[in-house]
Amino acid sequence: MKGFGRGLCALGVVGCATGDLDKSAEVDDSGAGGGSIALDEEPSRSDAPVLHAATVFQSSTKCFLEADYTDPQGPADVRRGTVSAVDPSSGTVFWTDDLFVCVDNACIGSFDDSHVQYASAPCNQLGRYQLEAHVYDRTDNVSNSLVLDIL
Repeated sequence: MKGFGRGLCALGVVGCATGDLDKSAEVDDSGAGGGSIALDEEPSRSDAPVLHAATVFQSSTKCFLEADYTDPQGPADVRRGTVSAVDPSSGTVFWTDDLFVCVDNACIGSFDDSHVQYASAPCNQLGRYQLEAHVYDRTDNVSNSLVLDIL
């Protein structure tokens, strides 16, 4: 095996030493044409679901949530969605919970002021914060973020 490895090294050196290059394959450094590749770009989200509309309706101390989505793998690929209560001026998140149940391109959910978990941003104070939603598909691709419209 030792002789075999040396033969490959010698072959590599001879191949590089010939100096024969195809001049048409040289790289044009002028920057014209050809485009560029940005290494810091986010990966493609073509497999991720897309939220199209989301609303919240308040009835006394209970909030009812709805959203519409599409997913490239079909409507059954999305099963859940997350809702966060966020202070719009500071970006502070008061709470986050998987409130959406999603089936056939639609999500529904609700929360009630009686649950301690929502005390920092209760339903009866919708005007002082905003609700933001995301949905997730079975491979955890996350959708765009959408602020729920208050009805």
